[in-house]
Amino acid sequence: MQLNLTRREFITSTVFIGLKNDNFVEIVKLQNDALRGLKILFITDIHISWYFMPDWSQYDFNLGQDITLLGGDYFYIQDGQQKKKNLVDKLIINFELFLTAIPRPAAAVLGNHDRKHHYISFEELFSKHSVSLLVNKNMHIKGINLFGSDDFLTGFPQPPTKETDLVVSHSPDYFEYFLKNFPRKILTLSGHTHGGQIIFMGCPFFLNIKNPKYLSGFFNEPWGELYVSRGLGTVLLPIRVGAPAEITLLEFI
Repeated sequence: MQLNLTRREFITSTVFIGLKNDNFVEIVKLQNDALRGLKILFITDIHISWYFMPDWSQYDFNLGQDITLLGGDYFYIQDGQQKKKNLVDKLIINFELFLTAIPRPAAAVLGNHDRKHHYISFEELFSKHSVSLLVNKNMHIKGINLFGSDDFLTGFPQPPTKETDLVVSHSPDYFEYFLKNFPRKILTLSGHTHGGQIIFMGCPFFLNIKNPKYLSGFFNEPWGELYVSRGLGTVLLPIRVGAPAEITLLEFI
């Protein structure tokens, strides 16, 4: 399997409290027999929040993909903010505008932040916008067998079924735990890490995974392959340094 990364600037930029942060589409070309010929757009860790409610009409998500996949963590709602109904309603409306903007067919998994937001019905939101929510479920889509896991940290994740061609799991911790004993070598897509979000002198400020090796990018292990996206949004601090926002277009050859 070979990896070829190129970048082109996304059509808009986002302002995080006065700090301009350019968004990029990462174009990732991978050799994969099971997925050959497919283009998949992977969007994760949006973290819509009081400081990040983009005008999604300014984003062009139609990049020629066959499938759009969402990797979890759709909101960043800080402690106490869930009681502010007007704010939560605005965040949900913004998320629905995002769901309207992405091309179909589309499927999604949940992340650790999503499990905390028990007052938000993700199943209802995704169903309303014709996005398939996969929680330890398989889905046949565009000729492949897709498996979406429950969140590794806060849910009840299960291993993929034997017929699975592609896994989406929010945290890359799932990869080492479940894929080492999988009978075939398949690809897992994850997010969660934000690529460290702030990298100072080569060290990530945010390190929220067991194996720091899987911070971002592509990994080819004897038991399987993993791609970790840096994601789009932020948490705690509305800033990224050395870990630019990412929306990933995967092209399989």
